[in-house]
Amino acid sequence: MFTFLNGFLLPALAAASIPIILHFLSRKKARKLPFSSIKFLKIIENQRIKRVKLYQFLLIAARTLFIVFLVMAFARPTMNSFLGSDAANAQTTAVILLDDSYSMQAFASSQTYFDISKTKLTQLLKVFDENDHVYILSNQFANPLRIRNENRDAFLKGLNVSNNTIDYERFFNICDSIFKADVSLNNELYLISDFRIPSISNPDKVNFNEFRNFKAYKVNLEEQSNFHNRSIDSVIVKNQLVEINKPVTLNVFLSNHNSESVSETNLSLFNNDERVAMNYISLDPGQEKQVELIYTPKTSGLHRLMLQIDEDDLSFDNRYYLTLFLKDEINALYVSNQFSAGTRTALDVLSSYSLFNIREIKQSEWPGVDLNSLDLVVFDDPENLNDGFVRKTNDFIQAGKSVIIVPGEKIALSGYNDFFSKLNISVRFQEKIDAKNDNFYSIENEKNANTVFSSLFRESSSTFLAPVLYSYYKQERYLDPLITLVNRDVMLTKTKNIYIFSNAFKSDWTNLEINGLFVPMLYRTFYLAAQNEVFESHSSHIGDLVSFEANNTEIDNIYNIINPDNDDFSVIPEPRSNSLFFNGGIAEQQGFYSLTSNNKIVSTLAVNHDAAELKQPFLNENDFPFLITSLDDVNFTEAIKQARIGFELWLFFLILAFLMLVSEMILIKKIEGTSFKIRI
Repeated sequence: MFTFLNGFLLPALAAASIPIILHFLSRKKARKLPFSSIKFLKIIENQRIKRVKLYQFLLIAARTLFIVFLVMAFARPTMNSFLGSDAANAQTTAVILLDDSYSMQAFASSQTYFDISKTKLTQLLKVFDENDHVYILSNQFANPLRIRNENRDAFLKGLNVSNNTIDYERFFNICDSIFKADVSLNNELYLISDFRIPSISNPDKVNFNEFRNFKAYKVNLEEQSNFHNRSIDSVIVKNQLVEINKPVTLNVFLSNHNSESVSETNLSLFNNDERVAMNYISLDPGQEKQVELIYTPKTSGLHRLMLQIDEDDLSFDNRYYLTLFLKDEINALYVSNQFSAGTRTALDVLSSYSLFNIREIKQSEWPGVDLNSLDLVVFDDPENLNDGFVRKTNDFIQAGKSVIIVPGEKIALSGYNDFFSKLNISVRFQEKIDAKNDNFYSIENEKNANTVFSSLFRESSSTFLAPVLYSYYKQERYLDPLITLVNRDVMLTKTKNIYIFSNAFKSDWTNLEINGLFVPMLYRTFYLAAQNEVFESHSSHIGDLVSFEANNTEIDNIYNIINPDNDDFSVIPEPRSNSLFFNGGIAEQQGFYSLTSNNKIVSTLAVNHDAAELKQPFLNENDFPFLITSLDDVNFTEAIKQARIGFELWLFFLILAFLMLVSEMILIKKIEGTSFKIRI
């Protein structure tokens, strides 16, 4: 079925009758002249006349079709399926997916991709009239935004780029819901994007299975041939222990997103706006690289760290934030019914000459202990692991605190395993190992094999006079070994935030209490166990929930959350079993978010960009479960209307007209040749 964009030219088809009229007007009646009766010549004459008449008929047809095809080409016919010209003027439901992810902040020539997309969007909105239903999807709006003529200018003026990534799967599923709920004759999807969509996105999950009656268009933006961008993707604190005046190693992961040229930059580390470290970095084209920076905290308290590289086409991913928090004091509780002289002396030394405040109690006092002020609890040779003991211990662990277990002989091996099971950890004591004939089991005497002894010696391969064990429980199904024996069994392990020794501290189990490493080992084990409170290096991404969980705080206090722009807003705590939970909403900026209680900072969270935004390879148009048509023209109106009407055939008819013209010339030559032969 044809529809004509220039239908007013169709009356010109009447001109196709001109060759026929001229043919009849130019016909002459043959005159009979007397001629000699030569039968052979008459036969030849009749054959030539028949051939000429055929050529003349074909010539008239070629001239007629030439005029028809030429008029049809100028009338611009289009082909569609049953809709005809009604589709051009019918109501349209359009969903415009506007990419406002942080990659759109990149510069292309003198303006950003988002500025270019706003210009394209302004042109696109002119295609729709007041009867059309136009929806906008972007990170800026929580729900689809309906655009009407009266709010169009205000909407365009208020558009801003976000710092988040685009969740294409979610947006496409919203599109599908809109098309199902608001069905029109024309259903159209428009993608305005730089199409830096990482392949980790999965278009196959898009729920367009039920509704397929729509057309998808890609609005092309200006392309920059050489995208100069480096990014800090993530930072990992390598140390398991972070202490004052001890070097902290930061593993920094960087990427060069330019696939053609080497990128060079300075990597700087700032603590509260003071530069504390710097490194020169060279990145090969397309390279992802890991580098190290060393930072030495000089004081306790909160350390707000920011890593930064030099400016490029996209500056948003040139920074990365993280926090370290070192307490002034760590409150520990040591629970035991019998303190040996060596253990008590070691605890007294730690309380007097370190940041530990260690309180010693008997197990019978444990049920009445206030857990809120404690960072760490040590159970040394417990006697009764009843349900009340397990329940209180589990509450302490669930509050994010750590527990250290030193086994003894008052509880059987099966009792410890039952205790571990009730704490929902996988570690088990397999059997008790006893040395025979005055033998012993040595601790591996290289500090590299034992996390607890790192930073005690200047050289990484330093050896030391290792303590020995005479008896120990063989552990299995643990997560992290912290102290290893020469025979590859373990003396200390960590599973979640529970630290488990394999041996008692008594002299018939080990010589630890008379070894010079006993006090340093306790110090570093306690410090490592208290890292859940002392050390924070976690961060969230933009788009994640800003949340805090705080202990040792009163529900009646005044709580506020301060965002990276130093704007604050009040927040109401939600009581949990042993803490208060604070919901600060969705993170929209990168930087530091702080929770304050009565104007005092309680906790700080670092928020960063999501490096997945620029991870290559990117998706292309063929990866989507629907056909995407590119709109390259500056004027979208004509291209979209043409697509609504159907496929335009003017070029096809113009080619046919040209072929008729060529046919006419060939036929004329044929007729002239035949006539010449007849005259001879």
